[in-house]
Amino acid sequence: MRAHGRRRLVFLLLGWSLACGVPRPDDEADQTVGATGSASGGGLDRAGYAQRLGEAAGGPVSVERIVETATAAAARIEERMDRLAVELGEPGGWRPLFARLRLQAPADEAAALEAYRTELRRAAEFTRTRDLVSLPAAEPEVVALENASLRAHFPLALYHDGRFAVTTASSDGNDPAYLTNHCWVCIPPLAVHEGYPGHHVAFSRMRGVAGGAPSVAELARYKPFVEGWALYAEVLMLEHSYYTDLERRLGAWRMVLLRLLRAELDARLHGGGLEPAGAEEIYRRRLLLTPAAAAAEVRTHLAKPTVKASYFVGLLQILELREALRGAQPALSARDFHDRLLGPPATIPGIESRLALPPPG
Repeated sequence: MRAHGRRRLVFLLLGWSLACGVPRPDDEADQTVGATGSASGGGLDRAGYAQRLGEAAGGPVSVERIVETATAAAARIEERMDRLAVELGEPGGWRPLFARLRLQAPADEAAALEAYRTELRRAAEFTRTRDLVSLPAAEPEVVALENASLRAHFPLALYHDGRFAVTTASSDGNDPAYLTNHCWVCIPPLAVHEGYPGHHVAFSRMRGVAGGAPSVAELARYKPFVEGWALYAEVLMLEHSYYTDLERRLGAWRMVLLRLLRAELDARLHGGGLEPAGAEEIYRRRLLLTPAAAAAEVRTHLAKPTVKASYFVGLLQILELREALRGAQPALSARDFHDRLLGPPATIPGIESRLALPPPG
């Protein structure tokens, strides 16, 4: 891809006032390391990390490039969030406001699961009304993620085989404030990411294309595409004004910020000199995650290098494909593009040749 095209893509991303998620569903079986306590040890060196990320992204990607690009995008998002906070009467920035909003959370697990079911129906209806993508007939089943080993690595939720499993408690069950990770303004974007038009839509369509019921690993041939689509779904719903309530919109941007911070910290942990304890502190301070959720984030960084960076890399790839296709076929509808994107790879020119992460500017 030409250099000016890469720069245009980054400007496009940042100029949106932009854009958690969770690691790949096909990693479920081996997310069992370090079920309790803080993350420690593990990881790749700089060269090993860059090689693995480059293999996933389809081209060379340096630690410096992903840190700079994700950091620049995150800064623009936080500017937008601060402006939203001012509109909501909080001149001190978005964090003081979110610190209060996060305390407004479901009272218990049952209330949290019901809230997700309600939001999934709302997101599905919006997606259908706006004709954004073809929807599957079956709805996802919403359940609590009971397995403590999985909760140790999936701090928010896990989508797998038609089930949207919500992490409603820490892996050891000793965090009474854990449901603040599912505050009322956090629930809508997570329902979008895992459900409509995110993972549930993508995997359902992929199964239809592949025929039968292949494993998630077989469906997820492209790691950045799988999580990139779910993050793209979050951005798409923001683009189409799904969040008319300003507080919910702030919550949606905060979830996108989580995805970008994951990319930055993943690269820094494996090649930028950041220690696990420092990464946990950043998650707590910058995103106001509970200590147990922050520890779970870092455990997965160490156990699965590049997975948490794949959201951002995949988002950039999908945005680039969208821009290229719009240029070639201006009359192409959103639904046609998304249906083609989730169909056989041959239906989207360039999908087989994965694009490397562009420079920051």
